[in-house]
Amino acid sequence: MNLEQVKLNENEQYILSYILEHLDTISMLSTHQLAKLTYTSPTAISRFVKKIGYSSYNDFRVHFVSDIKNQTTKHTELEPDSLGISSFLKMEQIQKNIMSQTKELMKVEQFSSIANLLLETTYIDIITEDFNIVFAQYLSQQWMSVGKICQIYSTKSQQLLFSMNVPSNHVVVFITKYGNNTFYQTLIRQIQEKDIRSILFTSTQEHVLKDKCTFTIELPLFNHMELTDLCFFISLKYYFDSLYIFLLSQAIEKNEAKKIEYASLFERNK
Repeated sequence: MNLEQVKLNENEQYILSYILEHLDTISMLSTHQLAKLTYTSPTAISRFVKKIGYSSYNDFRVHFVSDIKNQTTKHTELEPDSLGISSFLKMEQIQKNIMSQTKELMKVEQFSSIANLLLETTYIDIITEDFNIVFAQYLSQQWMSVGKICQIYSTKSQQLLFSMNVPSNHVVVFITKYGNNTFYQTLIRQIQEKDIRSILFTSTQEHVLKDKCTFTIELPLFNHMELTDLCFFISLKYYFDSLYIFLLSQAIEKNEAKKIEYASLFERNK
């Protein structure tokens, strides 16, 4: 079944639209009930289910929901969504494409070095701005759950003051999509002069920050401007989640005990 390639008339598009809006209940409806709800006829319903690839209405009722949830598409281009489901079908493929590209760009030796650096450090500081602040908050929560002390600096005054006073036992993480932030050049220079270890997460395009930090991680950029932030976020999350899994695996018993302690304290202070 490939709904993107099926040509439907106006009535059939309405039937499909109704079905997609009621996926949780569609398997319980008879042909006559669905016809009544879509202002069509049982004959039109039977014709519709055969047109989209099912041998009978019963076959459709049993398999459609699982089929639509498992369906993927090779195309990720943005285009008018005449059936109302293009985005539903494409999101999984977009995520797979971005994660695949991220994995291809990963350097195993570099990943291992970063993972071990984060394992041995307690204090991790994140310098970022705009959309990436939301991701930094997610990241901070993850790392604190495995015993790291994580702080986010998102304003220029905070970032500059921090770069002037950062302790030597900290690791500083920069997150910037385009890497053309000249202010970050100043911050990185300040940190380098103190021999502070740093990690830059940015895109594959040429930029002024390239190779200025201890480690530079280049992530893929998507070819649609509308999806740039979304896809950069997916790529960042894939890389950082991989690091998180590594940190989690190194002290499973210790982290489990902390989770129990956290849950107990949280419950007591509701």
